[in-house]
Amino acid sequence: MIVPVRRDGLWLAPGIDAAAEQLTALGLRPGDRLGLGLHDTPATIALIQAAYFAGVVLVPFNRRLDAATIRDQADRARLRHILATPEHPLANWPLPGAPSSSSACLEEPIDERESLILFTSGTTGRAKAARIPKRAVAHALASSCARINLNADDIWLGCLPLDHIAGLGNALRMLVCGYRLMQLPRFEAVQVNRCLDDDGITGLSLVPTQLHRLIAARGGQPWPSSLRTILVGGGPLDADLRQRCRDLGCAPRQTYGLTECCAMVTCQTGPGDDCGPVLDGLELRLVEGHIAVRGPTVFLGYEGEAGGPGPDGWFITGDHGVLDAEGRLTVLGRRTDLIISGGENIYPAQIEARLRALPGVAEVAVVGLPDAEWGQVVAAVVIADGEQPTDQAWQDSLAELPGPWRPKRWVWVTKLPRTALGKVERSSLTAFFTPL
Repeated sequence: MIVPVRRDGLWLAPGIDAAAEQLTALGLRPGDRLGLGLHDTPATIALIQAAYFAGVVLVPFNRRLDAATIRDQADRARLRHILATPEHPLANWPLPGAPSSSSACLEEPIDERESLILFTSGTTGRAKAARIPKRAVAHALASSCARINLNADDIWLGCLPLDHIAGLGNALRMLVCGYRLMQLPRFEAVQVNRCLDDDGITGLSLVPTQLHRLIAARGGQPWPSSLRTILVGGGPLDADLRQRCRDLGCAPRQTYGLTECCAMVTCQTGPGDDCGPVLDGLELRLVEGHIAVRGPTVFLGYEGEAGGPGPDGWFITGDHGVLDAEGRLTVLGRRTDLIISGGENIYPAQIEARLRALPGVAEVAVVGLPDAEWGQVVAAVVIADGEQPTDQAWQDSLAELPGPWRPKRWVWVTKLPRTALGKVERSSLTAFFTPL
């Protein structure tokens, strides 16, 4: 467990001084880009914090990606130096000798200088490199701590990877609120439950898939009395999973966020199906049904690619949602996920929630397939809960769904393609189906 040390009004991870000396020994200066391919350990957290204060731009790489993807991202990142474990695909990648970006960086106001280069999750295609300024990180830390009401009495369980914005947020929030952090090397439901029950954990962040597995592994055992905050983001939280979590004694808090806005944009404050109101200092609106965000946590733009906030500061996220009269957001899905069948807009999350409630279904993901008559039809990739239902039983179950929502094609599998955070890689789902 990482117990921070109070210094100059901040809470610092033990080992931060040694990490700062390591950065200096590497010859890194403000604005230089450092590629990271390290394990999720306290030493890595100290390095992350040291780089944040030194102005070194961190570029973490997802160790779960294949070597070709890592090479592509490393080429685009213009790295000055690399720190990676021997088995990481980044470890043997030759640096192209990119010049330091220090001089250019120092011309920018401190708050507008890059602090992180983060590759988006890439669930629907090639990941983009989002350029995150220091002011975005600083505001995100303060506003999220305030919304969650975190303080030095809390013990947070880190089970999201440090190469993702949510995991980085866990490591850096310590600076503001002073909570103790127990960082796990990976998510394993049995181990997470053991930590919750034995270590006085008061809060943790999860994606819906992780929450589902965590609850299944508990076997009906209530949450420990110390647990007061379960944040869920990275995808919709269906009503059944929300209720199962609440029945164990702690209601989940749905959030909405994205890499381009330095993680959390909204966070639920009360019961309901929404993602809650926007965090302090941010603005939220809908542009033709698309979620748009403006404020200090919005990124600078993508490395070498078009896109980003407009001249007025608004960033259109690519997600669809609705806002109620109190400004609470409900996310419908990503624009790229939208299925249009017979002229009707269908969001995969809505269908998946209905399909998961059917008998014999453990997990499911849906995608739109081209169709000459309908434009697109719904196709389902399904994991059986125990014995696979017969074709007749499955078709009888599908009859409960509205016509356009009813999968016209389906396949039974043992595993869904997912990202490191458990998000379904929708770009991989069509590979399960042979073109007609």
